[in-house]
Amino acid sequence: MASLTATDILRISQTYKAFRNNQCVLYFVTESISNICQLIIYFVIYVLITLNGIDPGNSTLFWCKFRAMMIALCTVISFSTICFSACDQYLSTNLQFNIRKLSTTKLAQILIFTAIVISILHVIPFAIFLEIRASLCRVFNPIMSQYLSFFYYPILSGLLPIFIASLFSILAYHNVRRIVRRQIPIVRRRLDRQLTAMVLVRVITFVILTLPYAIQRMYTYLAKVDQSNLFLLAINTLAAGIISSFFNLNYAVSFYIFIASSSRFRRQINLLFTDDTVGLYTSSMSLIANATEFTAECYVVEPLLQSTLECVFNSSCLSTTMKFFLDTNLTNIKRLDANQTQYPLETIIDILVNN
Repeated sequence: MASLTATDILRISQTYKAFRNNQCVLYFVTESISNICQLIIYFVIYVLITLNGIDPGNSTLFWCKFRAMMIALCTVISFSTICFSACDQYLSTNLQFNIRKLSTTKLAQILIFTAIVISILHVIPFAIFLEIRASLCRVFNPIMSQYLSFFYYPILSGLLPIFIASLFSILAYHNVRRIVRRQIPIVRRRLDRQLTAMVLVRVITFVILTLPYAIQRMYTYLAKVDQSNLFLLAINTLAAGIISSFFNLNYAVSFYIFIASSSRFRRQINLLFTDDTVGLYTSSMSLIANATEFTAECYVVEPLLQSTLECVFNSSCLSTTMKFFLDTNLTNIKRLDANQTQYPLETIIDILVNN
């Protein structure tokens, strides 16, 4: 389920250049990879419990430490990228150019690298303080327990990312509603709207799935449920299990959220599996010839701006294309020299027009 998310976004970002050149996709891919790792860890945990009949984490110190470290690592990275994508959409859709130019791929790479490094440093105490006592894997150090109880669970993996992601996604939505005032190409405008819609729906889902978990964690540690009251303890355990299950959906729903919120994403999924993304088409979208990096979509302008001019540098492709022109004066056109252009051959027409 989650492997579809990373694989599809990676392949779509490679074929759909308007998306690929947007740094928000880098956040999506990073989140997807992190989510895959998280789900693999959960899958291995449940498989080992099923095969052994007991939790090996309560008897093997390495597995006790490793699984907790990986879960915390993937959680912080995944939630960080959700916040980053919301912030990026606010920056990229802002009406002020000085703010909008802060949204760059380089900044995205720096933020992702920083989040990974901080996440790795953050899980080091897990390796130090996790112990096995009386066949139970947990943190027994009182200071570390206080940190987990009052900061990590309710704040770092709960209220803080909820607040940041919600704030900037709302601001981005407000920007997009005014985006018509900006003098930018219609394709760029549609792309901003699509990405903002994807981020906004992802954040809404994130809040719905995470907020109950943060509240339940705070209640558990602050209310200090009486362990002698078996009925209250059973209710709390049941509620914690249900809420945790919904919380873990955070790591598996991105693909389906993007499918539901973006018509452009759905079209690319369809093109991904039909493999009819390049070539020359009739008005009924029937492929009549292959042409390098000429894309097809529902409208004329969008695929033109998403295409490249690689074909005009290739003699075979150019010859194939010229066969469909009725004007005989076009038959002697020669391919262009790749050494006489300042742009890479794979540069999309949208970028050439804007520059």
